[in-house]
Amino acid sequence: FFLGGSVHPSRATKKTWNFALDEAVRNGLNMITIYVMWSAHQPVPAKKLDWSFPDAKSVECEAGESPTSSCDWNLATSIRSASDRGSFVHIRIGPYGCAEYTYGGIPEWLPLHKPTMAMRRPNREWLNAMEGFVIAMID
Repeated sequence: FFLGGSVHPSRATKKTWNFALDEAVRNGLNMITIYVMWSAHQPVPAKKLDWSFPDAKSVECEAGESPTSSCDWNLATSIRSASDRGSFVHIRIGPYGCAEYTYGGIPEWLPLHKPTMAMRRPNREWLNAMEGFVIAMID
């Protein structure tokens, strides 16, 4: 039986993320749903997908962490930190994540570069546009 909640690491700092996970576990949740927002990881079109989060460069290692990848703040560490608490992790990869984000997490630059494209519809232009994100997410 899953009792879960959705949390968005792209809206959190590492510190607030860990606090939210601790509270979720304390309140009896056993599953965390993580939305992966394309717009958070590729804010400009010419830039390669970056799985770190905006405050990643300012993350300080917490007590007990060595200054290695264990104190990084990125998609992988956000997933691991949920799993380390014994939570199941449900990853929503998108490219459309949820209605609470502009374009559902699809980058705002996409409709500017392809104004006639029908997003989230079965057509070759849309499939080509999202293919790189989906493949990178699966990898």
